[in-house]
Amino acid sequence: MWRLRLRALRAYVLSALGRTAEAADEGRAVLSAMEGVPDRTAVAYALLTGYACADHHDGLRYLDRILAEIGDDPRYADLRLSMLLDRAVTLDTLGAGDGCDRALSEALVLAEQRVAWRLGSVRVAAGWCYAQRGRWDDAWTELYPTQEYLTLLDQVVRLGTLAFLAVHRDDRAATASILPAADALPPLTGHLYGAASHLWMARAVRAEQRADVAGAVDALAGTVDIDDGQRLYDRYLWLPELVRLALARSDHDLARAAVAAAEADAARDPVPRRACTAHRARAILDGDADALLHAVVGWPALGPLDRGQTYEQAAVLLAETGETVRARAALTEAVRCYLDLGAAWDIRRADARLRGYGIRRGPRAIRRRPTTGWEALTPTEHRVTELVAQGRSNPDIATEMFLSRRTVQMHVSNILAKLGYSSRIDIAREAGRRADP
Repeated sequence: MWRLRLRALRAYVLSALGRTAEAADEGRAVLSAMEGVPDRTAVAYALLTGYACADHHDGLRYLDRILAEIGDDPRYADLRLSMLLDRAVTLDTLGAGDGCDRALSEALVLAEQRVAWRLGSVRVAAGWCYAQRGRWDDAWTELYPTQEYLTLLDQVVRLGTLAFLAVHRDDRAATASILPAADALPPLTGHLYGAASHLWMARAVRAEQRADVAGAVDALAGTVDIDDGQRLYDRYLWLPELVRLALARSDHDLARAAVAAAEADAARDPVPRRACTAHRARAILDGDADALLHAVVGWPALGPLDRGQTYEQAAVLLAETGETVRARAALTEAVRCYLDLGAAWDIRRADARLRGYGIRRGPRAIRRRPTTGWEALTPTEHRVTELVAQGRSNPDIATEMFLSRRTVQMHVSNILAKLGYSSRIDIAREAGRRADP
């Protein structure tokens, strides 16, 4: 049995070293030899090797087999937690947002109940995914503050994502504290460099806020020539913006290189979001507003921030050709996306770019979400409020919503602050008053 376990571990190590063909062969051999042998550890690691060597669709099937194999056995809680996080990321990559959220929720509950030492890492992973999915309020709740132990990798992801949210929301106080903390991290190399994706984007946005287009370009330009899909797996997030910034700086060679990188990434890993990134990058380079508008209609995988940026760029291109009505409509849609996120900086930038063409939104076109009062509550906070009004305790709410207890406590604290109340009874009374016809 131990020999098979060691062979399964060897197969997994081979996959980590990039020796994919050898790893896959060894993993299959272990699975074949394991038939009729009741050893979940060896089977799980052999399947994990298959996951590491597979594409996203096959990888998801391997993950489901691993989760079924180990079940809820507490001896495998740590492995189950890792597989749930991998499942969440895989589903997010494939555009299955609801499945991603369910996997993250299960991981948060499992970490709090059985693998407490990893709760900080799970909250960071959840915050990163929520930021990607446009759930910025939930991302901030998971990431700030955190009191759990964090690895250096966790710190890079946490600070980078918080910085990304702060700059887009034009929260200058938060930006002023978070970016220096990120700058104080050790030099980022290898996988840590790739984990800093949101940090690179935050630095680019901060430079553009200071009217330093060259600095914004420089923050991202160094990622274009790196042909390493593992180290820079997430560069699809910023390549269209890099094309825009490079063109604003009249650096057409860099813009073309960024498009080439996006198209190469899409060819190597043809998932919808990478294909959409390549489409958007090419459309920006070509100045094709219709192609950009097609992207927001034809690509469901496009996230809310990307949708806003795509509408914004289309609005600028339409304005350049004198199509004022269509440009104003695209600007309105861009701002609608940004308002849903609370992306105050992006609204200011979009308005400023279109103002130069004499195009403005109507003053009553879209209403900003308030920061206090009942209307300031996020969808998650509204659900927590309903459960508080039913007399549910924080542990009960955590179980109902598949959240950690600490996350629920953060939501309750945020609700009290927004409503100006001091107790859960006040929340219940307000919810009851609003429920009465």
